[in-house]
Amino acid sequence: YEHWLTGATETRRGIEDALRVAPLPVAPTEGAVRMLTAVGHAPVVEIPLVLDLDDFGIDIRPEDRNPLDVGFPFREESFKASVDATHALEFVRDRIPNLRVMSFGAVRRPPGLPTWIEYHRAPDHRELRALYNRLSVFLLPSEAEGWSLVAAEAMRCGSALVTATWGRLAHRLRDGEIA
Repeated sequence: YEHWLTGATETRRGIEDALRVAPLPVAPTEGAVRMLTAVGHAPVVEIPLVLDLDDFGIDIRPEDRNPLDVGFPFREESFKASVDATHALEFVRDRIPNLRVMSFGAVRRPPGLPTWIEYHRAPDHRELRALYNRLSVFLLPSEAEGWSLVAAEAMRCGSALVTATWGRLAHRLRDGEIA
């Protein structure tokens, strides 16, 4: 969905052509439902966001965490806005020098990522759970999200969510509410 939403015309056209011939489309997100509907091929079923509740949970109570520990996922696609998150955190760190920032992603440490940002490459579920449990705040800066899985994982581990887009979580979250 996010690549269809943000992609170039030929990318969108290729995705749409493939979707039109899909025999029984299943939509894992509201975004996928919108995308399939836009190409005239309504999904047979929508499967909700699912987390393995054994993989993610609270090990460190949020009130026992350092309130200045924040984190975000690093993705190379420009619409994931990882560079924007880095710039915003630099601005905050100039005003709050004790801010500690952690990030993770599938790629090697991105060139240009400030050295004061702790980076974890391809963490497994156990490592990711430990990382989320260190964070008081989890940033999801992306302009387009299909599943928002990392946001759901972080919240399941007790991190507060700050996001530019809610993706799959949009119909479950309300601005300013604590669930």
